[in-house]
Amino acid sequence: NMTNGFIQNCTFNKNVAETFLKSFLIRYKEPQIFGGSVYIIHTLDSIFNISDCLFLNNCGIGKSPKYFSTGKGGALYCSYTSISIYNCNFINNTQIHYGNKFDIDCSIEGGAFYSKNINTKFVDCVFENNKAMLDESVKSSFLLTKIKGGAIMGKIKLLLNCKFKENLVLIHNQKENEFGGSIYLEAGNITGCTFDNNVAYNGCDICFCQNLYEKFTMNECIFKHDIVKNFNIKSLFYFTSIINNNSLI
Repeated sequence: NMTNGFIQNCTFNKNVAETFLKSFLIRYKEPQIFGGSVYIIHTLDSIFNISDCLFLNNCGIGKSPKYFSTGKGGALYCSYTSISIYNCNFINNTQIHYGNKFDIDCSIEGGAFYSKNINTKFVDCVFENNKAMLDESVKSSFLLTKIKGGAIMGKIKLLLNCKFKENLVLIHNQKENEFGGSIYLEAGNITGCTFDNNVAYNGCDICFCQNLYEKFTMNECIFKHDIVKNFNIKSLFYFTSIINNNSLI
């Protein structure tokens, strides 16, 4: 749990953030899990930098026999802090939730990373085999839960020269609620990145849901997909745009 600083040359391996709710529900506020290994808190004018680190096998887990919990950032959760991440690897991190009741409107977001600050930046990073998943113990006929961003969920100022490989968003038997196999963005600039066999039904590589006046730009990216995985996807990209100020080059 951190507010300001610099992390360099560190490894975060097999950390777990877990909730287990037996028989109660907090009214109007679902239980939440933020950051499987690192939770960065916003303070006034706080700035955070991370470089040359490995986030490996970290997990955010939500369990409940009755109700569903919200989870954000299987490895790293950053609130509204400006953060820059350089030359880091996010490998095999997971945000996964189990339970019996899923007919409330909440979400699982960011298998590896979650942030809402527009000044978030990634340079020369690798995201591989990260997952955001829901495993419902009892099937619900009224499932409102949405899964967003197998690797990243948030607002991103810049994604530069990053690689996304085999990241996954998954809800069994409810694929229409899967969004952004590698990235779910509300704003961002993606430049020179590679996307390889990421999976989600809606936007297997990128989902962009525009907030008012936010902008999305994508330049010189490469997308690769094996035919055998195509049956799990409806589209490479999924965009909902309020104002047409976006560009793909």
